[in-house]
Order: sequence, then structure tokens, then C-alpha cells
Amino acid sequence: MVVDTSLYDELGILPSAATDEIRAAYRRLALKYHPDKNGGDARAAEKFKKVAEAYEILSDPTKRRHYDQLGKASAAGQNGPSAANFPFGSVDAEELFRRFFGVSTGGGSSGGPPSARKPPDIVIELQLSLEELYCGTRKRVAVRRVRRCPHCKGHGTSDQSPLASCQLCGGRGQRVHGMRVGGLVLQQMQVCSSCNGTGKTALKHPCKHCFMSQHSDNRVVGTVECVKELLLEVDPGTDNEARFRFHGEGDEMPPPYQEPGDIIITTKALPHPHYRRISKNDLLLLNCVVPLESVFQKDFFIPIEHLDGRILKIFPAEGTCAKMNILEPLFPHCLYSVANKGMPIRGDPQGRQGKLFVRIHVVYPRALNVSQLTLLEEAFRYHLSDMTEPPQGKFVCLNHYSGNSAPSQKASSNWEKEEQQEAKRNSNSRVSISSSTCQLQ
Repeated sequence: MVVDTSLYDELGILPSAATDEIRAAYRRLALKYHPDKNGGDARAAEKFKKVAEAYEILSDPTKRRHYDQLGKASAAGQNGPSAANFPFGSVDAEELFRRFFGVSTGGGSSGGPPSARKPPDIVIELQLSLEELYCGTRKRVAVRRVRRCPHCKGHGTSDQSPLASCQLCGGRGQRVHGMRVGGLVLQQMQVCSSCNGTGKTALKHPCKHCFMSQHSDNRVVGTVECVKELLLEVDPGTDNEARFRFHGEGDEMPPPYQEPGDIIITTKALPHPHYRRISKNDLLLLNCVVPLESVFQKDFFIPIEHLDGRILKIFPAEGTCAKMNILEPLFPHCLYSVANKGMPIRGDPQGRQGKLFVRIHVVYPRALNVSQLTLLEEAFRYHLSDMTEPPQGKFVCLNHYSGNSAPSQKASSNWEKEEQQEAKRNSNSRVSISSSTCQLQ
């Protein structure tokens, strides 16, 4: 329920008005009551300020929600500014400016427009697969930006006539914005959202090429929107969060900005189902699952498909295979490394690469026949004669657990989920080796 409708009344809209209706009402009333169109009438100037202040609050969802719930009276009190001038709630002038004009604000000293040389950078996030970061790629990226109107050179008028002073900020280019934090009121100078910090407005003889389009999509007067296509060269071994800066290709704004901004493209690596980048130049191969019988083969190796499509046959080094009677893959958490098979070292003239780490998971058979059990008994049998003394303790019976009489249904469910996840990981394994041949899935 809206406790105060005075701001909606200023714009002549209902409390249920959408954002587009609020913007359209402000545009219409701002042009109607601008002092330059009303011969300096004081009442028109006052109405113009109230309309601007109403839009400044109602155009921001957070401020509007606070206003609807608490009303204007919540902004006054304790020696703070009056309710009419205080943009209560969580004031974010940069977000307001971005929605109003399509660009971000910058700070500045009081008493005049800011001395910023460049508008804020345009930051674009580009998602790349691990294969693209490994092999390198070329991407064409289309970026929407605003540039100075080529017809009026960013002036905003068709005849380069002097611009009128902004009535919202009094020609200073800045306004005092406040934010209530508990019982305190914090004030901060921010760029005027009506004149973009120039202190001027263009209502007489506006440029027909940029003025009407500016009204339709809330851009700065004197600018036009265009699309810039950039060619991005991604080298092999590029970092997961690399930044590519294109100088002078961003937004180009009228004065006080002196130079165009930049476009920054940041890369973001997408997750890979089988490989993980564990450092800048190292890779870890996941889901490397092999059956137990393959480990006992004379020439044990595992075929894997690398990120560039090559098939690599990896095998344990001498001393870690069956012919040396040391079966390291049988033991859990056994990690191997392959030199010079990780991520390419970006810019390395010799083309060196990091390490590829491989963790082998051996799948043991679910059932054994009598002869197999006999062999295992012979291979792993304890020699009781070598024991110094038998272990002490009480014998307890170990029964097979079926899951029907679990003490905790939640715990049983968690066990079952873990079993299913483990089975799914094994079924989705990248490597599948049969007892007779090695095949890649």
C-alpha cells in the first residue's frame, strides 16, 4: 500500500505506473515547464524542479519502494534536509544516471562540473571454453556504445547556439545527494543527472539527428548510439580472467569529457566435464577410471583425448607397473604427472607447456568366483607366524547392511546419494578400458 502519492501526483501518474510511464511523464512535463519555454516564470521553474525530484526517486526501484512504504516524511528530521530535497533511501546516483542517460557518473569537486577526461569504461564479459583457451581463438565481439553526434559535433543544437543553464542544478553541473544511515544523514556531491555535469541544457534549436533519439532511449544530448565490432585475438594459454583493453573505442561524450572511453573485454572460462585448470599452466584430468584387470596387463597404458583433439597414451613410469611388482594404481589417491602436456605458457617462444596431472581410479569387480577368491587369498594372506602377538579385543559380528533398518533415514538417503553420484561419475568417465583393448569413449 502506498502511504504517500504526492510524487506520483507531481508527474500526473498512478502509483501503479510502470517505468516507461514514469519516464514518459517526466519528459513531457520537463519540456512543458522548463523556464526557457515559460519566460522565466517562477511557478514554472518550481514545478520543473519538483518534477525532476519526483522522477529522481520514482525512477529508482529501491527509492520508489522506500517511498511507497514510508512516504516523504521519513526523509526529514534530525537537522537533515527537507523532505522535498532529500532523495531518501539508498541513493545510488551512478545507477540513476546510467538508467537515465545510458552512461555512468563520475565524482567531482563542488562548485562546477567535473574535470573527468574520459567517460567510464565499457566492460564486457566473454565466456570461452577451456579448449579455446588451450588452443587459442579469434572472436568478433559487437559492443553497443554512444559517440558524439557527427552533425552537431556533440553540441546538441543545430545552430551551435548558446545552451541554457540547467535548472535542476543551477548551472553548477552537480547536486547534493543525501543518504540516511540510521539517525545520520550523509551528503555527497554527484554529477547532475539532468545535464550530465555540463550545467547546460539544449531546448532551443535542438539537433534533429540526435535530440529525438536521445528522448526515446535516455541518452546524453549530442550523442548517437552505434555498434562497434571488435576482433579479439586470444592466444593459447590465456588466463581464465584475462583483460583486453581497446583504447578509445568506448563511449565518446560531449564536454566536460575530453577523450573517448575504453572497451574492456574480460574472459571467463566455462567449466569442462573432464579437465580442470588447477593453476595458470597446469591441468588436472578428471574421471580417469580403469578396470582392475587392465592394470595387470604387460603394456598398461590409458588413451586420453587432449583439449586439442590429440590422443595421448599415458602409462606409468618404469618401476610403477606390474613387471616391477609395484602396482601403484591399485592404491587410492595415486596422482601422476605428465611433463609439458598442461596449458601452453602464453607467449613462450619455445612453446613450452605446464604439467598434466592424472589421478587414476581403479574399479574393482563386484563379484568373484571361487578360483579368483583363492588367488586373492594366496596373494594377500597374512602370515600369523610372523606376528609378535595376536591383537587383543572383543569379537563382534559384522553383518551385511541392506538399508531397510537404518537408524537414520536421512543418513541412509545420504549414503545412497553418494553411491549414485559415484556410479554416475564412473559411467560418465572419459576413459574406458576393457580387458583386451583400450578404447576412448
